[in-house]
Amino acid sequence: MGTLTDDWLRDDLIYAAAFFDGEGNVTITTTPSGFAVQLCVYNTYEPVVDWFHQTFGGAKSRGSTPNDERHYRPRYRWGLSSGRDIARFAAAIRPFCRVKGQQLDIMCEFTKLIGTPGVRLTDEQINARLMLMLQMRQLNSAGPGKPNPASVEDVHGQT
Repeated sequence: MGTLTDDWLRDDLIYAAAFFDGEGNVTITTTPSGFAVQLCVYNTYEPVVDWFHQTFGGAKSRGSTPNDERHYRPRYRWGLSSGRDIARFAAAIRPFCRVKGQQLDIMCEFTKLIGTPGVRLTDEQINARLMLMLQMRQLNSAGPGKPNPASVEDVHGQT
C-alpha cells in the first residue's frame, strides 16, 4: 500500500479530478461495527491505475470481471479507504471536479465525523452520519427509475 502525501502537482490534480469525474466512485456504507468509507477509480487501462497508485498512494488491485471473460478486458482498481487519506485527496481534487464535486463535499464532511475506533457513537453522531450516507446514495444513484432510500429510517434499518 502506498503513502499519501501532499506533494502533488497542479496538473496531476486536474487530471485526477477529470478522470475521477468519469471513472471514480465514492461511497459511505454501514458495517456491523459502524461505517465504512471508500474512494476508488476503476479502469481497464492498467497504466492509468498504476499512475494513481504511484502518484497518490493507496491500494491497487485487479477487479472482478463477468464470468464470460472472453469479451471483457481485465478491470483494475485504485482506491483509498482511510478517512484521513480520502479527505486529503478529495479536498485536493475538489476545486477541479465538475461532475462529482458534491460527492466529494459530502465525503469530506463525513470524514470530519470519524471518531476514535472503539469509542461508542452517540445517537446524534449516528444520525449525522446516516444523513450524509443517504445524501451520498442519492447522488450516486444511476438515474431515474432507481430506488433511493426515502428517509434516514430506511437506511437506519440496514445498520
